[in-house]
Amino acid sequence: MTHTEWPTLLNCARIALLSLLTFFCTNTTASQTLVGKTAASPEITVHYTLTDLGFNAPLKLSGVDGTYSVRLNLPRHLETTSALLHLNYRHSDTLLDGLSHINVKVDGKHITTLPIRQDNAGKFLEESLELPAQWLGPDSEINFQLIGHYSMACENPRHPNLWAEISTTTSLQLVTRQKSLDDRLDDLPEPFFNRRSNRPLEIAFVLPTSPDEAMLEAAGIVASWFGALADHRGAFFPVSHATLPASGHAVVLAAGGNPIPDLELTDTNVPEVSIHRHPSDPASRLLIIRGPDSAATRQAALSLVLADRALTGPRASVTELNVPAPREPYDAPRWVPADQPVQFGQLTQYGPMQVNGFTPDLIRVGLRFPPDLYDPDGDGIPVRLNYHYTPRPKAMDSRLLASLNGVPVSTIALDSADNPLGFSSKIRTTLDPDQQGAWYRSSLKLPVDTLSANSELTFYFQYDYLTRGECKDVPTDAVAGRIDPTSTLDISHLPRFIALPDMAAFANAGFPFSKFADLSQTAVVMHPDASLEEHSAYLTLMGSISASTGYPATHVKVTNPGQLESLHDKDILIIAAGDMKANLGVWHHLMPKPGSTSGDNSIAGWLRQQFDPPPPGTSIAPAKVNLTGFESPVSSGRSVIVMTSNQPGQISLATKALIDRETIPDIKGSMVSFDANHVYTLDNTTHYHNGNLGLMQSTVIWFTKHPLLLAGLALLVAFTLGILMYVSLRARAELRLKEQKRH
Repeated sequence: MTHTEWPTLLNCARIALLSLLTFFCTNTTASQTLVGKTAASPEITVHYTLTDLGFNAPLKLSGVDGTYSVRLNLPRHLETTSALLHLNYRHSDTLLDGLSHINVKVDGKHITTLPIRQDNAGKFLEESLELPAQWLGPDSEINFQLIGHYSMACENPRHPNLWAEISTTTSLQLVTRQKSLDDRLDDLPEPFFNRRSNRPLEIAFVLPTSPDEAMLEAAGIVASWFGALADHRGAFFPVSHATLPASGHAVVLAAGGNPIPDLELTDTNVPEVSIHRHPSDPASRLLIIRGPDSAATRQAALSLVLADRALTGPRASVTELNVPAPREPYDAPRWVPADQPVQFGQLTQYGPMQVNGFTPDLIRVGLRFPPDLYDPDGDGIPVRLNYHYTPRPKAMDSRLLASLNGVPVSTIALDSADNPLGFSSKIRTTLDPDQQGAWYRSSLKLPVDTLSANSELTFYFQYDYLTRGECKDVPTDAVAGRIDPTSTLDISHLPRFIALPDMAAFANAGFPFSKFADLSQTAVVMHPDASLEEHSAYLTLMGSISASTGYPATHVKVTNPGQLESLHDKDILIIAAGDMKANLGVWHHLMPKPGSTSGDNSIAGWLRQQFDPPPPGTSIAPAKVNLTGFESPVSSGRSVIVMTSNQPGQISLATKALIDRETIPDIKGSMVSFDANHVYTLDNTTHYHNGNLGLMQSTVIWFTKHPLLLAGLALLVAFTLGILMYVSLRARAELRLKEQKRH
C-alpha cells in the first residue's frame, strides 16, 4: 500500500464508522420511540354523575357557612391526566350579590369561587371547572361551600332562605391512563371489581363451547361471588363461548387443554387460579379458573371464593380445600339474624352513628329481612334504643325522629338540660349497668307491614334553636347526637309464612332460593344446548341472589330438563328461551295462565301464544320475557320459578330489570312480563304457602282461600246446632208433659 492510499483508506473508514453509528442511533431512537408508544397505555375517558357516586337527591348547602363533601372513590388502577367538573346548581333568591358565593375545593384546597347574582336566583346554572389532575387520588373529595348572606344588618345564621343546591346531574369527566398492573392474585378482587365505585358491575365470562353441568356450577359460584361483592350496585355477566372479548377484564373458565384460541396456556394436572394479561388489550387482565376436567375447575372456583386471601402470586394451584357444610336456613350474612336479638353494631350495613349540628344528616341503619316474616298479632319488631345527645337549655321542642322506609314510627322527646326529671333520669341510666354506658334509652316497634327486603331505619335529631335576640346569635353547631351501636332489634319471635308465588320476594331478595345462603337447596335447570343469553341470565341471577345474602352459591346444583322428576327437596329455577315444552317436559301443563286480575288482554294473549307456540310460518309476537312460578310437583311447599322468553336472545330483558334498582319495585304479583321498556303484572293470584303458623292460624288462612267451603261449613254447623237444639227442646217438652200427667 502506497503512502498516498492511506488518506483515502482513512476517509473510507471514517465514512463507514459514521454510517454505522448513524444506523445504530437511528434504530435505537426508533426502538425507544416504539417502546415508549407500546408502554404508554391508551387514555380512557371516565364520566361520573353524582347519581353514579351514590347521591339520589340534590346536595343542599344551608346557612351562612354550609358545606358538603363528595368522595370520588376513583379506581386505584387509573391515573388521572385531566379532570373537568360540570357543575349544575341553583340558589335562593334572597342571597345578596357580592357577599354570597360558592367555593369549590379539592381535599380542602381552593379551586375557584362562584359569585352569586340575584338575577340568576332559582335558575339552574352551569359551570365547567378544570380541576388539577395531580390533586386527584382514589380518596379525594370535592368540597362545596356556601357563604350566604341575606341582609347587610343582623341576620339569623340558620334562616331558611340561606341555601344553594347542587344538582345530581353534576358530573365529573376524567381522562385517565391505566397504571401498570401486577399479574398477582394478591390484589383480588381488583382490578376486576372496584370496591370504591357505585356503578353497576359488568364482567365478561368466557366458557367452553358446550359447558357441562359442573362447568356451569363453577361459573355460577364465581359470578355469585362477584354479585355478593357488588351488593346493591347490581352485576351483569355477558357470556361468550371460547372467545375472548376484544377488550376489558374477563373471567375465563376452562378444562383440559387450551380451549381459547387466542390464549396460550400450559397444561395443568390440578385445579388452578391464575391471572394473565389480555392478549389484545394489555391494560386488561384475565382471571383464569381451570383444571384437568370440569370437576377440578369447580374446585378451583370454590378455592377462589372461599380462600381468595390465601391465593398469592400470578398462579396458585389448589391442593387442599375445606368446603364448609351446607348453611342453615335464614343465616345469610346480610340478613338480620333470626335466632336472637341483634345489636346495630353487628349488622353489615350501617353508616356513621353520630351526627353534629342543628341540621344534621340522617343516621341510617340498613336492614335486610327475609321476605317471609309474618306478624299475625301485629306486635311488630321490638327495638331497644340507646342514644346520646347534647341537652339544650330550655329546648323543650327538641326530639329524636325514627322512620322506617320513610314512614314515621316514633317521636322521642329530648329532655332539656334544666329539666330535673330528665337530669335525674340521666344519672340513673348512667349508673345502671344494664345501660352499657348509654345516657338514655327508649323502646319502639317496627311494623312488619312496612318492611321490605331492603329496609332502612333512619334517625333524625331535631334540635330547637334558641335565638338570643337581634345581632346576638352565634353561628355555632356545637350539638351532637348519637345512636349507640349497642341498640338492639329482635325478630326471633316472628314466624315465617308467605303466600307464593311472589315475584317481588324473588326480585328483591332471591326468595325462596336465598333461604339457604349457599343455595344448597337450589337446583337450576337449563337445556344442554342453552344459548349464550341463557347462560348470561343464569350467571346474573346467581349474582343477584348472592347480592341479597352476602354469600356465594357454593352448593348450587345445575341440571337439565330430563332430571326434573328427581329434584326432591329442592327449590327449582328454570331458565328457558324458545320452546318451553322442550324445557319443562311433563311439567309444561303446570305453568299458570294469566288470571282475571290481569286486566290486559293483549298481554294475556301473548302469554297464551308463548305457552302454545303458533304453527311454523306465522308471525312472531314482539319480544317479551315471562317470570312466574308454581309449587313443585315432587316436593310439597317447594317452589319452581320459571324465567322464559318467547324469542331466544331476549331473556336479558328480565335479568337487566332484576338488577335495576329503579325497576325492581315494579316487579310484583305471581306472574310478571317484561319487554324492552316496561314491566307488566299479569296476575296476583297465589296458589300455595311456605311456612308454618300452627293449626289455628293455618286453618283460618286455609278457609280464607276457600270461602265457599267456609260458607258450607257454617251452614252445616248451623244446621247441626239447629237439629241438636230441636231434639233437646223436644225432649224437654216431652219430659214436662209426662210430669204434668203424673200430677
